[in-house]
Amino acid sequence: NRYSTFSSGDNGLTWEHGTDLDASSTDQDVALPRITVNGEGFVLLATQGPPRQHTPVLMVSGDGRQFAARPVDHTALEQEDLSVSAIGITGEKLMIAGATGPADRRESFGISIDVPEP
Repeated sequence: NRYSTFSSGDNGLTWEHGTDLDASSTDQDVALPRITVNGEGFVLLATQGPPRQHTPVLMVSGDGRQFAARPVDHTALEQEDLSVSAIGITGEKLMIAGATGPADRRESFGISIDVPEP
């Protein structure tokens, strides 16, 4: 699957294609991205990879037109079967909620990391 960003500079009259987020091979997939506003820009977080082995993909944009990948490092995001259910920004922190672990032992998590610069 593929997710694409689009932006409009004229209140939705016309749209411009931005950044694509798609699986790198047929045995991988991309989970529904979460997006939140950061001042004039945006932060996007998704997971991608083989089933039950997803890794985080963090992207930022200063204007909503083009997104650039940023590294994300937290032990909660390195666990088996990662899924992200929500993100938000408070102050200078990106809040991330989700779950990890095998189906019979899923554990919820809530973490905060520094908001990456666009």
